[in-house]
Amino acid sequence: MTRRRALGICFLACCTLPWLSGPLCAADGDLDPSFSGGKVMLDWTQWQDQATALSPLAGGRLLVAGFVWYVLDWAITELLPDGTVDPAWAANAAPFGFPEASGEGTIFDVRRDASGRTWAAGMMQLLDPPSPNPDRPRPALARLLATGALDPDFGDDGRMLLLNSFPSGWNLTHVNDAKLLPDGRSVFVGSCLDCPEAGDSGAFVLRLTADGVPDAAFSGDGWEAFSPDPSCLVTRGEAVFVSKAAVVTVAGSCQSVITTLTAVTFVARLTAAGLLDSGFGGGDGISALLDLTPRRPRDIAISPSTGKIVLAMASPSEIASGGLLGLTATGALDDDFATAGFLDLDLEEGTRMDAVQFQSDGKIVAAGTINANGAQIAGFLLARTLANGTLDPSYDANGVKRVEFDRAPNAYDRAHALALSSGRLVVGGLALGGSGSGVVALVRTGNTQILHSGFELGTLDEWAEE
Repeated sequence: MTRRRALGICFLACCTLPWLSGPLCAADGDLDPSFSGGKVMLDWTQWQDQATALSPLAGGRLLVAGFVWYVLDWAITELLPDGTVDPAWAANAAPFGFPEASGEGTIFDVRRDASGRTWAAGMMQLLDPPSPNPDRPRPALARLLATGALDPDFGDDGRMLLLNSFPSGWNLTHVNDAKLLPDGRSVFVGSCLDCPEAGDSGAFVLRLTADGVPDAAFSGDGWEAFSPDPSCLVTRGEAVFVSKAAVVTVAGSCQSVITTLTAVTFVARLTAAGLLDSGFGGGDGISALLDLTPRRPRDIAISPSTGKIVLAMASPSEIASGGLLGLTATGALDDDFATAGFLDLDLEEGTRMDAVQFQSDGKIVAAGTINANGAQIAGFLLARTLANGTLDPSYDANGVKRVEFDRAPNAYDRAHALALSSGRLVVGGLALGGSGSGVVALVRTGNTQILHSGFELGTLDEWAEE
């Protein structure tokens, strides 16, 4: 079937079959009426709940994972295509903690494997001594059965916290991102002191086997650490992308002055064997340092067709300085992306961009938070650009969309994660109420890109992802 004929059939179905006339024919960027009106809120507990990772499943279902503040639990929910909670899953999947952890944490990634088990990768903190780093972050994993219950055959009743399995002398200071591979392996990135050598500050990459132990096939012991430049007094791995071939690309930041929040951005690439890739960057596997102060990388996406890289950028702690940075496939600044490589999305009183992904047609979707003009302090910000980094006017008329949940007047809503579910953009985060209690907040918008996977790329590679 040719693409033109396929589009014609989809158009005919859209115009003649009433059950397809909602989300399928809605203008790009409209709230998806088939997803409980386009906005969904979930209350896991009476505390502050927030979604930090999303994973689309077959048939329009969605995994929603996140963290419950104050009680320090992880939580995972499966939603039906209409945005309601799957009752069979909910009967078993209660929020859960880690016995060894007593500090905050989060889930970075969630995935369903071929056998129906659900994996989550994230971070938990240990609050006991020793000094000088009492808040000790540790990579964490969880595995759930197809029923939603914790898997008793994995770790400590379905949970695993990597306590001390890192090279002697290293001190982990941050665990900032993680990705799960289809076979159960996982990759974590963050920052460490006295790594790779005493006195150094490095970005670390860790790969674990499906059993949750460091993978000796990666850099000999599962760990690799590096710094992009001797001037870096603090080096952080901020976000990670792992290809289907297990090649790891890290977006990082480097501070040359410890007492300020100024930092430069870099990207590094490691082979599947855990070695810095000499074909990337300046021949050492690391790109040139780019000064976009005060912005730091928040997320990274790589085009499956061109290899080009896009970073979601924001100030490290504020709703400020949001934007997208475009790089070539070898890590150089992409002068053809937006304006001299950077799309400035710092709108109204301030924004941040925390998630980014390529659509299969080459367009780019991103999500973050906006402090709009006036009394409103924080709402969801959704954006879509063309492949060249310019805002896509076919998405909500101007390429950006603001969404408020209004649990209380001018309350705080913040987006953390996004996914593409059958071509439709889903964004998840937090919506606060007047008392400060928070619920999981989700929004899904329509997409007229009917042929959302495979056809645009001329490959079947993306079909397994949705």
